Amino acid sequence: MNTVSKANGLAIWVYRGLAWVFLSLAVTVAAPYNDVMSYDFGQRLVYWGSVNALAILVAALVRHVILAWLRRETLVVLMGVAVVQALVLGPLVWGVNLVVFRFDVGDILWLAEFTVIMGLIAFCVALVRYEVARVRRLAQDQLAMVEKARPTEGPARPGFLDRGDTALAGEVLVVSADDHFLHVTTTEEKGRVRMRFRDALSELDQIPGYRIHRSHWVAKAELLGVRPDGRRHLAYLRSGGSLPVSDAYVEELRRAGLFEAGGRGIGRRIGRAPSTSISAPAPMRPDNSGRSQNSPPV
Repeated sequence: MNTVSKANGLAIWVYRGLAWVFLSLAVTVAAPYNDVMSYDFGQRLVYWGSVNALAILVAALVRHVILAWLRRETLVVLMGVAVVQALVLGPLVWGVNLVVFRFDVGDILWLAEFTVIMGLIAFCVALVRYEVARVRRLAQDQLAMVEKARPTEGPARPGFLDRGDTALAGEVLVVSADDHFLHVTTTEEKGRVRMRFRDALSELDQIPGYRIHRSHWVAKAELLGVRPDGRRHLAYLRSGGSLPVSDAYVEELRRAGLFEAGGRGIGRRIGRAPSTSISAPAPMRPDNSGRSQNSPPV
């Protein structure tokens, strides 16, 4: 028997004990059959406490035996249990009153009366048990439906990954703006989504990462480090590429421990600097096209 079963069994006997106390006090105050027994309050309390305890124990035994055999608690089964309890308890209580307490209840009508009373009580208890079990089942089913509908916890996922013609699988790594579109790189694929960059940033709030440029956002897990590259700075990615870093975001990256002046420590972190850059090349001016900027015009 597991801990839950033991707790449930203990709770049932606590309920039965409370029912015994309440019922014993109630019938002691009501004093039914007092013309037969002629007891004072204390004697009635002892009598009804004894009879009710006997009835509860025998009823529990009958119910346990039947349900151990049938192994189900439908309304029909519970009504059948109530009938058997009445047929057992009626004669038992009648015999206790006649033999033990020597009350004048020898008439067969007394036997019928005790059996009917035990039956009514057993039927009421069966209906209450059935209704309680039904309500519990409904509550458990509703809880199971809520748990099933609840999304499984996992890495945060921005909504724009599902807004394109085809949802992008994986976790977001890099988001770059291109006019009214986003170029998105995930752990599994790349894609293009029609959306403003500033709107995408609001959906990236729950994901650890950094805005490194007015047009680029990089996940923390993807960003290896930042180092100067001439007059600018580059952010190096685990995928092997690099992205430009705006001066406005350098200090934030420095505080995050990703930036070291002169590149010291970045080499230890990322090894040889990648030679490629994800940033788009600057367009060539018409007057420079086809020749080096260092060569004089001919």
